[in-house]
Amino acid sequence: MGLSPDFTQEELKAAYQRESNRTHPDKWANKSKALQQMMSAEQQQINAAYKKLKR
Repeated sequence: MGLSPDFTQEELKAAYQRESNRTHPDKWANKSKALQQMMSAEQQQINAAYKKLKR
């Protein structure tokens, strides 16, 4: 998510929101199925990373 090794929880939250806004499946609803699937998979990775890094 583009964080430094000594990130704060505020920075994590901001990075999560930024990346979620970029990849959220609703944003890609009018695009091809392949692109929708790719963005959905990326969103799942972002969610997993956030869950792992959140304290």
